[in-house]
Amino acid sequence: MGSTRSRRARRSALRRLATELTFKACADKYIAVHRHGWRNLKHAAQWEATLKTHAELVIGGVSVRDVDTNLVMKVLESQSGRRSLKPRDGCADGSP
Repeated sequence: MGSTRSRRARRSALRRLATELTFKACADKYIAVHRHGWRNLKHAAQWEATLKTHAELVIGGVSVRDVDTNLVMKVLESQSGRRSLKPRDGCADGSP
């Protein structure tokens, strides 16, 4: 019983956090947590620059909970005039 209650409380806290946390804040936290795992500081800088250039202007202030496929498509479409998006820019298997 205690573990079920604990899981529900954790899910509830994550939902609240997702509502309150903006995409930019979440991205900043992600970079801070994972920075040590990148081979060098250049990789961290690349992550920050890529998110700032490609996503922050479109969805930076949006709640993480509200980021959906349509918003992600807006980010990708906003880049179509700047450079061509290649499969390697997405997932490892080439999917978006």
